[in-house]
Amino acid sequence: MNVITLTSDLGTKDYYLAALKAAAFRSISNIHWVDISHHIAPFDMAKAAFVLKNVWREFPEGAIHIISVDSDWRAETPYAVVVVNGQYFIGSDNGFFSILLDDQPADTMKT
Repeated sequence: MNVITLTSDLGTKDYYLAALKAAAFRSISNIHWVDISHHIAPFDMAKAAFVLKNVWREFPEGAIHIISVDSDWRAETPYAVVVVNGQYFIGSDNGFFSILLDDQPADTMKT
């Protein structure tokens, strides 16, 4: 089973969150979604990092953590995949990962 977590500033009052999950369901079978939080204040990367920092180690190896806080969905915006202790973090390359991981060693791939 693929464990995918989602931390965002999208809120839950409209269709954005459902549309994001629906797109993933079309592409990946057997997903187990874990909503960490969608009530991070808009653009508050420090709060999002605090929330995720306190839970990500509880997930199994291979977990995928999607961070959508202060994200820019334009095609030319760089994204990064960071691998730490066998877990994958995907999000905008906007400084979030340096807040989340402090000085922890990580492998990074940029898109």
